[in-house]
Amino acid sequence: KIAFTGSTATGQRILQASSGNLKKVQLELGGKGANIVFDDANLTAAINGSAWAIFHNQGQACIAGSRLVLHESIADEFLERFVALAKSIRLGNPLDENTEMGPLTSALHRDRVLSYVDVAREQGAQILAGGKAPSDPALAQGCYVEPTVVRVKDWRDRVAQEEVFGPFVTVITF
Repeated sequence: KIAFTGSTATGQRILQASSGNLKKVQLELGGKGANIVFDDANLTAAINGSAWAIFHNQGQACIAGSRLVLHESIADEFLERFVALAKSIRLGNPLDENTEMGPLTSALHRDRVLSYVDVAREQGAQILAGGKAPSDPALAQGCYVEPTVVRVKDWRDRVAQEEVFGPFVTVITF
């Protein structure tokens, strides 16, 4: 059996290579989990749950809620509160009990996550929070990315479709 977690392109190559000898294959190729918030939602619970869904483990979880879909009648209030929460998250050493979000796994991965900020801007998205490494000199040696909230214009935008695998949530309304 071959079990693989990673990119779609690598998963396709594994599947092709395994066809010659009929290996059993289990693939987990990421995703773009959505939190959908309707107009009758308990906003406090939805905001806290949505923040946990994307920012726990620095967004480096296959089950991360990396797409936030908001009913337009509650979007402004939700985003005001959600962005304030994202900006309040304390970055730091995971061994420090005051830390709420630690670093990403590597400098290469940090740079990859941050490259999606440029992609978002190129496609006309609005960066509501984060989108950069923190300016705190104490964090300069780590692979940190501020909690990032990006409002997209179209669900077909790359950042709304591709798994960023970091503290990066895309927002769209319905």
